[in-house]
Amino acid sequence: MKMNDFSRFITAILEDDQAAMNRYAQEVTRVLTDFLMIHFQVKKADAEDCAQNVLLMVISKTKAGELTPDKPPAYMLISARNEYFRLYKDQKRNGELPDHDLIESPLENPGELLVSKELKDILYYCIGKLSAGYQKLVLYMLKNPDEKAEGLARELNTSVNNIWTRKHRLNQKLMECMKKKI
Repeated sequence: MKMNDFSRFITAILEDDQAAMNRYAQEVTRVLTDFLMIHFQVKKADAEDCAQNVLLMVISKTKAGELTPDKPPAYMLISARNEYFRLYKDQKRNGELPDHDLIESPLENPGELLVSKELKDILYYCIGKLSAGYQKLVLYMLKNPDEKAEGLARELNTSVNNIWTRKHRLNQKLMECMKKKI
């Protein structure tokens, strides 16, 4: 999906073009769902619920004249994030834990397993695209997930500040690669 597809979705709402609205709504829902699953590790069902709520809100705000096609991508992504935070807060308040807070949460259906496997495959592909130094850092971090920056610095024979910088750059590179592949 291209960023201007968000704008086309808003335009379709304004023009009351049901066919275009439905077409773009499916794409927008997929992008918002993937965004929440990747950035916030939200369970697919919760991510889809949040995306649907955002679509309903966007449609009502657009019809009320409060939203125009000029800035919808950022608005929709931020709204999806905020919708998830509301869901998370409600679940905590009600004593429910979101599934990603559980140590091992069973997958509800095989489709979730496919999404999980697909994301894992994309992650491995992106790790393979990294330089040897970044690959070494990722592999060490995966083998030692509880290791603090000081331990990483010792192991990789560098400073703690360098480790923080490398981890930040590594996260950026992996996120950029994953966004391109999704």
